[in-house]
Amino acid sequence: MTDRQTLLLVFGLVYLSECVLWMRRGGVLFRRGLGRWTASTASGAIQNDRGDLHWSWPLPPFGSLYVALGLPFSLGPLGILNSSAACFHPTGRPLTSPTFLQWNEIKTVEVNGCVLKLNNAVFWKADSIHSALRLGLLIRSLQKGDPSQLESTLLNTLETLFNEELIRKRLATAQSALSSLRFTATLLFCHLFAVTPVTLVFFDWFPSLYFLVPPLLLLSAYLSRSAVLAHRQLYPEAHDDRFRLGFMSLLSPAAAIRAIDHVQRPLLEDFSPVAVASVLLDKLSLETFARPAWRDLRFPRLPECSILTPAAQETELWFRLTMTALTRKSLKQGGLDPDSWELPAIPTDPSHTLFCPRCETQFTSKAKGCRECGDRPLLSLLSNPSRPQVGADSHPLPDPSSHQSEVTREGVPIKKPNKP
Repeated sequence: MTDRQTLLLVFGLVYLSECVLWMRRGGVLFRRGLGRWTASTASGAIQNDRGDLHWSWPLPPFGSLYVALGLPFSLGPLGILNSSAACFHPTGRPLTSPTFLQWNEIKTVEVNGCVLKLNNAVFWKADSIHSALRLGLLIRSLQKGDPSQLESTLLNTLETLFNEELIRKRLATAQSALSSLRFTATLLFCHLFAVTPVTLVFFDWFPSLYFLVPPLLLLSAYLSRSAVLAHRQLYPEAHDDRFRLGFMSLLSPAAAIRAIDHVQRPLLEDFSPVAVASVLLDKLSLETFARPAWRDLRFPRLPECSILTPAAQETELWFRLTMTALTRKSLKQGGLDPDSWELPAIPTDPSHTLFCPRCETQFTSKAKGCRECGDRPLLSLLSNPSRPQVGADSHPLPDPSSHQSEVTREGVPIKKPNKP
């Protein structure tokens, strides 16, 4: 391999390294290349207990990507829990140290990079600086709000996660802000991977450098400036993230080409993945994506709450029931009936009489529970699941106080503690 071929290979490898991104479990990557939008919750290549490594479309004129996360932890009138029973990842929730704080126990809220700290202790590690800032601002507003209006404020906050009109407006704003950035990234991509190889083949090093380096520097500088301006328009509060984006784009032409990914990625982070899927996906793809997500929300992996205190369990329960009602409403507006997904499937074998309501794995009568779902109790394949229809249309937003003596986990009633 010649020196010129080695140089081009290094350029290619550096560029491909910029086309991968790390996503925390619980998020959903919406990606589009040459065709329609797709939703990805897990990666089949590299993953661990905290997240997965995904790829983005390598050709800048065609690829787009967004990450939808919503609220990665549970909020309730009593406090905040840094985990959520439901998770869009097929293998379950991310690995975290369980922490629960009542609202009157929160004294300080700090954001240090991607780390969210409550009372000077790490509470959550976000995927991006923008996500950490968003969650920090939300907790501050809830902490300083009127305690008597806290529950209604929480309901309004969660309803905003499913605002499809706001999602469409934000996408339109991003499209206008990123149009020039996408065009310039295409020019730099063609210069680096089309003009440069041809020039190095027909000319020596020194004549080639005179023709190649000035346009490379100018396009990289212009891309860096355009990325910073677009980022400022979309995320005015994320100063540190914007400085890092501009600095890396100046240092690396590959990072400058992929700067559009860093600007696009957090745009829809604060919306529910179900709502984003309703806007971006066609009906068939939406049903394929939403069915396992709905079953995981209705029948989450056990234990539903790893903290055994009544206040923490009630917070997780309130949040899950409210999200269930809002998800049902969003799916029905999209023409889907999520309740029909809970009906038992046709047995794949005559010996199968039981199934797991979360993962739909079928079992024989000797099975006691689904090990993959935390030993979740099995349901009969011969009848409909006997599950309370929480969040029906007549009561779209459940009142947690009505569940303090009715809702049980493993047969033990959960009593709602007094508010602080």
